[in-house]
Amino acid sequence: MLCERGDLISVPANTPHWFDMGDAPNFKTIRFFTRADGWVAQFTGSAIAETFPSFNEYMASLHD
Repeated sequence: MLCERGDLISVPANTPHWFDMGDAPNFKTIRFFTRADGWVAQFTGSAIAETFPSFNEYMASLHD
C-alpha cells in the first residue's frame, strides 16, 4: 500500500505488518497507545517483506 499526503491507515491489533520509509523519509505520524509503556515491537522473524519491492524500487518503477 502506498500512502500519500492526507492518508490515514489503521492496523488492527496483533496484525503482523512492516513499513518501508525509503532512503529519505519525510512524514509525520500519530500513534495511539493503549498501554502506559507505549508500543513494544514483537519481531516475527518473517522474511515476507523481502518478497515485495522496497519503497525506492517501487517508486522507481512508477517512472519507467
